[in-house]
Amino acid sequence: MKGKVRFESIDLLRGLAIIVMIEVHVFNAVLISDVREQGWFQILNFINGLVAPSFLFVSGFAFYISVNNKVDELRKFGDVFYKRIKRIVEILIIGYFLHLPFYSLKDFIQQIDYTGWIVFSNVDVLQCIAVGLFLLLLLRIIIKNNRLFIITILILTLITTIAAPIIWQINFAEFLPLPLANYFNQKNGSLFPIFPWMGFIFSGVIAGKYFVEGEENGEQNILIKRILLLGMIFILFGHILLSGILPESINSLSPNPIFFILRLGYVLALLSSCWFVTQKIGEIKIYLLCKQGIIANLLAALAVHLSAIVCW
Repeated sequence: MKGKVRFESIDLLRGLAIIVMIEVHVFNAVLISDVREQGWFQILNFINGLVAPSFLFVSGFAFYISVNNKVDELRKFGDVFYKRIKRIVEILIIGYFLHLPFYSLKDFIQQIDYTGWIVFSNVDVLQCIAVGLFLLLLLRIIIKNNRLFIITILILTLITTIAAPIIWQINFAEFLPLPLANYFNQKNGSLFPIFPWMGFIFSGVIAGKYFVEGEENGEQNILIKRILLLGMIFILFGHILLSGILPESINSLSPNPIFFILRLGYVLALLSSCWFVTQKIGEIKIYLLCKQGIIANLLAALAVHLSAIVCW
């Protein structure tokens, strides 16, 4: 029963993110500009901004849970390893296919211009997830000690968020191929470059580690309360720090690490809330939830783009 509750809580968070993600694209497609200027839309827009952090966080969380007992198998480079690689490649390919400017490969080769090439090579959430999962897979294979692995992930979390404002000032396209340069920042239109968005994937791994340990030690209830408390602290300090008490030089940073902390706080609070919900109602039967985390992410992305097409 514990295992089911564990997966149901993270699946519930993923399911909620799917629903809101569809709402985001539907509203963006049909709402007129006058409606967007109303106060309630600003609140809705902030909530919508939690979708991507939630999906990225869930991807890291699910990765840790799925490989926690398969590390030795991964290092043998057997079926488990190649199965992971296959899924990662599938996510990456679908991420780029969703950016195809033409429905025909022939038209893509013959008619694509520079603008179309930029759009195609932009990094979206699926590409960010794929690269993040690939990096996690390599680190999990290389680093045998679990404690050292988590410390490494924590350091990478800090690097991807703190260094992001500096990385965003560099035009990597000047010395790297555009498809590769787009992974670092938004200079050429990428929506979810690895700086700072991969920090949410790494944060999910760390949360997954303590989540599993709490269950194994029979202290999950205490752990969840601590996660909720940490999330509330992040939320409180995030809003306070962004209220204008900091110097303009810090507030003007883009992307601002405080925004990362604030959104991570909301994701942690949502995760805790989902866990409490699953505890209250037992085995939930919500058909929007998918037991395979990676498949759920792919279905969510497809649903989003299909809904946008229908609305247009």
